[in-house]
Amino acid sequence: MGEGGWPVALAQPGSGERAATGELPAVLDQVGEGLLGGAMAMAVCAVVMTLYATAPAFRPGGRGAGATVARPRLAVPLVTITGGAVIAFVAYLAYEGRCREWCGPEPAGREVWWRVEEAWQWAGQLAVASIGLGAAALALVLAARRMRGVRLSVRVAQVAFAAWLTAALALPLVVELTSG
Repeated sequence: MGEGGWPVALAQPGSGERAATGELPAVLDQVGEGLLGGAMAMAVCAVVMTLYATAPAFRPGGRGAGATVARPRLAVPLVTITGGAVIAFVAYLAYEGRCREWCGPEPAGREVWWRVEEAWQWAGQLAVASIGLGAAALALVLAARRMRGVRLSVRVAQVAFAAWLTAALALPLVVELTSG
């Protein structure tokens, strides 16, 4: 243990490799939680702003058939932020429900991150889902304000969600099914 009770890495004599002792610092484990909190706040603000910006009473140019300004196109950003909320929720459930005591045998004799409580990948998968939710919230705000960059924000969100699905769901499923 180093100063302040933090775990330290010890060098093996002559090997040049490091062997970690202890578990991860709490700060590293909580990065994903912090990003998720920020993305959730951003998403809630985006939805409130969009409701305000698209309400007929507040829309410039009047309302009804005589309105001079058309309503913004929100279908794709709304679907993206809704899917992002679901993915972020599932990512948080996985983060909170990670194995605590016994995680079962190692598949194919390998250690895998989804069977280890202190793995940095838990915070990483939560961070990737949070980035997707933040990008989806940005896309919704840009679409409500009729600004450029909606497509790019939606694409960033979709790439983040695809990366999360691959790393957090597909990869563990394939390894578990093929190992035995």
